[in-house]
Amino acid sequence: MSNTVCVLDTLATVWYTDQLRLMEAAAYKRITPALVARDVFPVDAAQNPYAKSISFMTFDETGEAKVLADGALDAPMGDLSASETEYPVVFIGAGFDQSNWDIIAAQKLGVDLNARQVNNTYDRINRLINKLIFHGDAARGVIGLENDSSVTTTAATHGGWISGDSADYILADLNVQYARHQDNCLGAHPVTDILLPVKEYTYLSTKRSSAYSDRTLLQYLVECLPFIAAPANIHAVPEMKNFVSTDEYCVMYNKTPECMQAKIPQEIFFLPPEVHGFGQRVLAGARCGGLHIHFPKSVDMMSGI
Repeated sequence: MSNTVCVLDTLATVWYTDQLRLMEAAAYKRITPALVARDVFPVDAAQNPYAKSISFMTFDETGEAKVLADGALDAPMGDLSASETEYPVVFIGAGFDQSNWDIIAAQKLGVDLNARQVNNTYDRINRLINKLIFHGDAARGVIGLENDSSVTTTAATHGGWISGDSADYILADLNVQYARHQDNCLGAHPVTDILLPVKEYTYLSTKRSSAYSDRTLLQYLVECLPFIAAPANIHAVPEMKNFVSTDEYCVMYNKTPECMQAKIPQEIFFLPPEVHGFGQRVLAGARCGGLHIHFPKSVDMMSGI
């Protein structure tokens, strides 16, 4: 009996190998960091969706009262001074193409290709909105948290929280920042929320406040300091990592629409599909004006943590 050797050519080898491969029914989407700008800042979407700029007025009081003699015929006059601040609104666009062959192949495979591409386009636009709110766009005049020059930024006294600083040093940095914020705004805009990088937030939530306590630093902040109402008011924010260059920041602020608003006058929208070559094209857009901080002293940023 002779042994027969079967030699597969390239095409047969590919076919044979493919029979040994099992394709899972589930498809997996790559996980990306959460986009939290809409959660940590008040959002204003009530503006004219087609406005090219958004402005607001800031009023200040002038004049003082004085002690007058009985029967005085006149009194010091006061007045109001007003200043206007204007920010541009930029248009954001994205889209996707589908060839007829892509559509047919997706139908044969039972894959909802359209939904995946819609979600991808939505995520791309939302990422840019998130970036504009946190970082702005200096070239286009869009102001965000990072590039608002009117906001106070001070280096941490100790810093390097994770590199070995004791709990006392970390709490000292936070207390100094809070005191500075309250002093700058004279208590008019008390701190309600804190933004931290994810790493520092995790560190505070696991490091004990002292060798003699079972409370973590995060629990200490919530329980013992007057400016935080609940753990949910301390936010782990991916954008705080390398917020400016390679520096990481802690931001204390008053989270009220009176003090600040993220401007999204036109939320994400999709146009109907249109024929494009041997397929179709879908376009989407939105409009964003960045982050408008009406009272800069309601925000304090600490670098070098």
